[in-house]
Amino acid sequence: MNQNYRTFDSLPEGWISYQPTGDESVPPPEGIKWSGDDAPPAIGTKIRISMNGIGPAIVRGYFVEYGWLGLLTEVLSPPDWWVRQNVKPGKPAPLGHVFGVEFKPWKEEA
Repeated sequence: MNQNYRTFDSLPEGWISYQPTGDESVPPPEGIKWSGDDAPPAIGTKIRISMNGIGPAIVRGYFVEYGWLGLLTEVLSPPDWWVRQNVKPGKPAPLGHVFGVEFKPWKEEA
């Protein structure tokens, strides 16, 4: 089991908002870091994964990997490439993993 990866059924306490500046002389803070502009969305929230054009998803949980907080998501309409890479025949689709900078709040398209 990866010691640097853990899942959560509720938002872990003690997370802090942090966006790296690129200045390597300033060390990141200790603790669980969140890279999003807003607070992490609640479980059940619909979001749009902007990374790689993945699209709409529902937040199903949280994970922390190497000190960074992310979202476990049910991808609603995954692109074909995502299905080929992630879905095994006869098995349910795995939860997607995204960090704060990789999604946007859900907005209905006009």
